[in-house]
Amino acid sequence: PLDSAARKAIATADLVVGDVVAYWPMEDAEHALEAASLIDGVAPLRPVGTSQFQAPVTGGKIPPAGLPKFAAGAGPVGSDRLLSLTEGGRLDGQIPGSPASQNWDMHFTMTHENGAADDVDGSEPLLLVSEGGAARWLVDVTDTAVTVFISDADDNTLDSLVANVNHYDGTAHVYNIFALNSGGNVSAGLWIDGVAADSVTINSTTVGPIRSVTVNPIEMRGENLASAFGHLVIYSGQLTGPETVSIANAIHGHPGETAGRRLERLCEENTVPFPSSGDLDDTMPMAAQRVATLLEHVGECERTDAGLVSEPATFLGLHYRTREDLYNQSAALALDFETDGVGPSLEPVVDD
Repeated sequence: PLDSAARKAIATADLVVGDVVAYWPMEDAEHALEAASLIDGVAPLRPVGTSQFQAPVTGGKIPPAGLPKFAAGAGPVGSDRLLSLTEGGRLDGQIPGSPASQNWDMHFTMTHENGAADDVDGSEPLLLVSEGGAARWLVDVTDTAVTVFISDADDNTLDSLVANVNHYDGTAHVYNIFALNSGGNVSAGLWIDGVAADSVTINSTTVGPIRSVTVNPIEMRGENLASAFGHLVIYSGQLTGPETVSIANAIHGHPGETAGRRLERLCEENTVPFPSSGDLDDTMPMAAQRVATLLEHVGECERTDAGLVSEPATFLGLHYRTREDLYNQSAALALDFETDGVGPSLEPVVDD
């Protein structure tokens, strides 16, 4: 199977201008011991105390109690299965080096089960620690709001980003947080599913690069925790609005993408030459792209639009002719009964 639509879009960084500083898809296999990093020089997200547990015979690592469960949560349609925090556990990660830009932009996706919220406890799925005066960014989710508490290094609250929504709805959502220096102040914002939710200005302070991330920092557990969490990515610099929308759309699997454009994108991503006939925008819209092989995707697009996929005779690749392009074609060969263009006995058989 191909990489998920979410992983492919983020890992190739073809939707954004800024550099990808860190990316942990969290699509790891069921018995993984850590969340693999896709960026060179950035370590995996590791649970606390993993190295203290070893198998008595093989000496291999054993998952510590409370390790977040990998491949246990159904995230967005455009993703493979993600880790679940409902049984507790914590993951820590460090980001080395110093990117050229002190500003940053990050996003992640998570799902909370419908009606599982506890309005007293809620959940705190993520803590970011950055350089500068605005140093701690804690995400809090309750049945009434999603809040990002912003504080200094001593945990004194500076401000907060708030979206008054209940996301305990069993649906995967994409959360985007950005911070940038602006004239001696810090501008910060929260987007959800590609839509701006809140923004604040913190006066007389600065922000620097993110240095560490912690998933489930206080090691909560219970049904009110995220049943699926992943695709945690950090960019150097701020994404534009269209880029934020594109990333959210990719994580959700490009729903509504036309069959022709999906074929074109998938062939481009997999270095398959793709000539076409007809208007690719004038093809049928597709549902979200699930994890499947390239040929399974090709067949799905062909069936949805009722077009025609073929292999060119002169080179290795795929050609697509849209359904609309097949309509009202000019005759390739015209035969006339009156001018002996048709051989004898070419008549319909009339019977019962």
